[in-house]
Amino acid sequence: MFCRQSVTHVWVLLTLVSQAMACAPGRSGYQRRVPRRLTPLVVKQYVPNTAEQNEIAAGRAKGAISRTSMAFRKLVPNYNTDIRFLDDEGTGADRIMTQRCRDKLDTLAVSVMTQWPGVKLRVIESWDEYSHHKSGSLHYEGRAVDFTTDDRHQAKYGMLARLAVEAGFDWVYYETKRHVHASVKPDSINERKTASCFERSSIVQTRNGPRPMSALRIQDEVLSYNSDEGILEYSPVITFLDRDPTRKELFIKIKTEFGEQLILTRYHLVYRQEYDERPSVTYAARILPGDKILVLPNVENVTSPTEFADSSEYAKAPLGKLRPTKVLAVHYVRSRGVYAPLTTTGTIVVNGVVSSCYALVNDHQLAHRAFAPIRLLYKPMFLIRQWLSWLREIIGNKQQQKFDQKQDKDAMPAPSETDRKKPSPLGKFAQALFGSLPVNATDYDVESVWTTSSDFVRADGEDLDDPVDEYTASFRGVHWYAALLYYLFQSTLTSYMP
Repeated sequence: MFCRQSVTHVWVLLTLVSQAMACAPGRSGYQRRVPRRLTPLVVKQYVPNTAEQNEIAAGRAKGAISRTSMAFRKLVPNYNTDIRFLDDEGTGADRIMTQRCRDKLDTLAVSVMTQWPGVKLRVIESWDEYSHHKSGSLHYEGRAVDFTTDDRHQAKYGMLARLAVEAGFDWVYYETKRHVHASVKPDSINERKTASCFERSSIVQTRNGPRPMSALRIQDEVLSYNSDEGILEYSPVITFLDRDPTRKELFIKIKTEFGEQLILTRYHLVYRQEYDERPSVTYAARILPGDKILVLPNVENVTSPTEFADSSEYAKAPLGKLRPTKVLAVHYVRSRGVYAPLTTTGTIVVNGVVSSCYALVNDHQLAHRAFAPIRLLYKPMFLIRQWLSWLREIIGNKQQQKFDQKQDKDAMPAPSETDRKKPSPLGKFAQALFGSLPVNATDYDVESVWTTSSDFVRADGEDLDDPVDEYTASFRGVHWYAALLYYLFQSTLTSYMP
C-alpha cells in the first residue's frame, strides 16, 4: 500500500513538473521581466577571466570547418526574426553556427528585447570561411560570434556584454567599443554535470555552532533561508545530492567586500540581488565583481537566526536581516572534496552567504518542487527512526534492569562490558532496519566534540572525510530519482541547463 501510494505521489508530481516546465520561459516560450540591474562589463574585460581557449572558457580550437568538410553538416543556420544579421559577404555565413552557439544567441536576443524594448540584437560576424581572423580563431568553427545592438548605441555595449554572460556564453569579451565577442564550447563536449557542490572547508551554522561541510551529517539542522517567507530558519539535512571527499574539482571563489568567501562549483545556484524586489538565483559562474549577493551579518557568532555579537564588524547591519553585499573578486581554484547537502527548505547559508542546494537547473523553485517526494519521504523515515531508537532504548533498559535484579538476588559477579553491550534479537532487527533506510544517523553522537584541525576528525578519532555507509542508500535513491526526471523531461530541461 505504501509503495503504491508513493508511486502515485511521484507520478502526480512528475505531471505537475511537466506542466510547469511547459509554461516556463525557455526555448518554447517567453516571459517578460523588468530590466535587469547588473554591472556592465568595461572595454577589454572578459568573462571568465582567462584565455578564450582555456578549459574553463570555450576550450581549444579543433580546426577550421569548410563548406566541403563533414563537420559542416553539424553546423546550423539561425533564422531568428528577433536577430538582425549583417551578412556583408552575401553568402549567409553570418547565420551559420553550432547548435550551442545558436541556443545562447537566441537567449541573448530575448534578453536584449527585455532590457531595451524596441531594440534587437545585431550579429556582424559568425562562421568565417574566408580567413578574415587570426589562426586558430573559433569563428572558423562557428563557435564564436560578434554582435552589437541594431541601434548601434555604443553606450549599451557594456550591458550587452553582461547580458551575454547571463545568456550562458562560455566566454564573453568586450573587445572594442564597436562590438562584443562571445564564444562557446564545442557541441560534442561532454562535461560532467554532477560536479555541482561546495568545497570541503566551507562552514555552515548548526544549532550547536559552526561546522565544516566535511563534518556535516544527515539530520543536522543548519541555518537556511526560507525564500517563501523571506526569513532565516534552521532546516535539517535530509540527504546529500553529491558527496565525495577525495574528488578534485575546479571551484569558483567569490569574495565580498566584508571578507566572506564562498567556494563552490560554477553551476551551483547562488542568491543575487538582481532586481528591486526579492533576490533571484543564478549560476555561480555568472557572478561578477560589482554584483550583490545575500550575506548574513556576523555569521561566525550566530547561535540563532536573530543573534549577533555587538563587537562584530557587521554590528551596524539590521538585526536579523540579510544584507546585499558587493562582490569584490571572483577567481577559480582547484581543491579536493565536494559536498552538496539537501535541506528541507532547499537553501543553506554557507560561509555566511545564502545559497541554493540545487545546481544545473537554473530555476530554484522548479528544482525544489521536483524534489518534493524526497522531502515527503524524509518525515516518515525520521519518525520511524525515532520510534526504533526509543524502542531499542526501552528494551535495553529493561534488559539491564532484569540483569541487575538477578545480580542482586544471586550475588553474581558484575558482567563484563561485552556482556552489557550484547544486543537482543529485537535490537538486531531494529539495527538491520535502520541500515536499510535511506537516512542513517545512528552512528554519530550528537554531542561529539569537533576539533579545529583541517581534517576535522571526530572525538572518537574517526576521520569524517572517509566515505561512510550512511550515504550509500541515500545516494542511490536520490540519483535514481534525478535520473528518472532527466529521462522523462530531457528535451525540456535542456533550456534550463547551462
